[in-house]
Amino acid sequence: MVDRTRFVELLKGLQTSDNSVRQQAETMYQQAKQAEPDNLIVGMMTVLGSADVDEGVRRHDCVLLRQLVTRGSEKDFVYARVSDAHKKEVANELLRRYEQEKSPAMQKKIGEVVSKLAEYVCDKDDPRGSLAPGNPSGWPALLPLVFRMADTSTASSVESCESALRLLKDCVPTLKDQIVEAAAQPGPPGFRHGRLESVQNLRRSLEQRGSGLAVALGEVQEVLPQLCGNSSVTVAQGYCSEEQREEHLVAKRLKSELRKVWGGTLYMPEECGQNPASTPLMFTSFKNKAEGRGQIRPPLPAPRTLPPLPSDAPKEALSFLPTLQQLGYEEDEVEEAMQDDPRGVLPFEGGEDAAMARVQKWMFEDDHLQEYFEIRNGMLGEGYSSKLSPWLAIGCISPRRVWAEAKRYEERRIENKSTYWLIFELTWRDFFIYMAWSQGDKIFHRGGIIGDRTPWKGSRDKLERWKEGKTGDPLVDANMQELKATGWMSNRGRQNVASFLIFDLQVDWRYGAAHFEELLLDYDPCSNWGNWVAAAGLTGQRVNKFNTKKQLSDYDPRREYVNHWLGRSKAVLRPREDEEAKGKGKDGKRGRWGRAGEKGKGKGAQKRSFYDDPMGDTLKGA
Repeated sequence: MVDRTRFVELLKGLQTSDNSVRQQAETMYQQAKQAEPDNLIVGMMTVLGSADVDEGVRRHDCVLLRQLVTRGSEKDFVYARVSDAHKKEVANELLRRYEQEKSPAMQKKIGEVVSKLAEYVCDKDDPRGSLAPGNPSGWPALLPLVFRMADTSTASSVESCESALRLLKDCVPTLKDQIVEAAAQPGPPGFRHGRLESVQNLRRSLEQRGSGLAVALGEVQEVLPQLCGNSSVTVAQGYCSEEQREEHLVAKRLKSELRKVWGGTLYMPEECGQNPASTPLMFTSFKNKAEGRGQIRPPLPAPRTLPPLPSDAPKEALSFLPTLQQLGYEEDEVEEAMQDDPRGVLPFEGGEDAAMARVQKWMFEDDHLQEYFEIRNGMLGEGYSSKLSPWLAIGCISPRRVWAEAKRYEERRIENKSTYWLIFELTWRDFFIYMAWSQGDKIFHRGGIIGDRTPWKGSRDKLERWKEGKTGDPLVDANMQELKATGWMSNRGRQNVASFLIFDLQVDWRYGAAHFEELLLDYDPCSNWGNWVAAAGLTGQRVNKFNTKKQLSDYDPRREYVNHWLGRSKAVLRPREDEEAKGKGKDGKRGRWGRAGEKGKGKGAQKRSFYDDPMGDTLKGA
């Protein structure tokens, strides 16, 4: 039990004009910071909530609390050393005191403490999840409270509303790039099911070679030290900050060394022809240097045998594999994950064996590689592209293995532009990995790498219609319906739906990236967020704004794809499709990076249907 009187007297002593008393209080305060951080923070919070204490003392209490939770000063920054249990207690109590405070001046002071604490919570080991519900190390209660207090229909007073708005303004620089990211949920159950299949396949492969695979469920920084004991641990090096922070957490908990090994790229960092830490923002520059100066290592063959497992290997973990229910999915979601939509292009089965079977079928049996350049922009069917990205994303197959198989194809069949183009696409994948590695969290920021501050005007309703495939644009809707049903979308489709969301609907591109993260079977952070930030024109590369009506005529002229996903009535040929959406408004001026303005009233305007007027007059007010 905290002695409130002790801390009230301490605060009064720190404010007194008596030098002797003040010096004694300062000594006690410094000792408390070093020896009892939990007791100090909790005690000062107790004073903060005491309405009968002089407001001057409470205001000074706020000043000191703000220092104690502010990162950057080793001398005063005490909050990091507070136990997790007390951190949660203090954070929630701070919000309660902030909401209930009657004095506008005190509420402002408490708001300053909240703002500084938010900076720490959102910049610590797991910032992208710090606002997510259920994250014990985050502060999920912060935003709901601030929005509730800022709502004029529910605010207790005008002053309280103004205080909440000030706090929100103070917190925006800290929170703005996490609000979208925290909204992204774990991948679809089909994605997780594919990962479980991949783990099972890896376990069988290791067992056939005399070893095994231990699997556990929990936080990686908790599980690995328990499984590995004093053994050293080797991991594939993470490219993005979230993975790197996990590595940091694991390294702190391990009793031995954590070794990080680079993998997963076509070109190794020391062999990509350039300094990977300063990757060019132009793909052509990266590609030319990689192809001109770099080299690709042939993949090593898998060992025939492996050393036996140690005698103290955890037996339960060697046979355990979690179910989808244990991973948090509902029964109906699990049932859905076990069934493939018959309209989908390809049933996905996880594992290296399935990946190599796909290589053999697409590349050699069906002989599609020799025509890849000509067919790569297809959208319907399984043969127009390799469909290897889900296995690449999970790590079931490496890009260098795909490269080696393409080279084997060239030796046995033919070497042409198409065989080169498959390797060219793998180089694009490398580019986004190295860009993410060198640029860090900029690929997740609203303004991207170039830091653009132009506001986004698109509404929540437009975003939801885009997600549901109900925008009124047949090409966009068909692709979004395919994504929703199967977790897959063609490269051509991805470019078009991204362009439509960004330039036609004017919706913040990060909502699109987060939606793809939730649904794609082949999601990986570098390719997904890298492609999206580039599509938004926020990397310094050339901006491509797609005319979806012309794209529909070019790549689905018979409307086979649209008909497949939307039905024949919505795939009708329209005489206006090749004339609309030139990227200009009715005044002839372009919006952001050539964003389309209002539609013109061209020939046939009187016969417009829902699919003639995407997100326009039919959806007025969206």
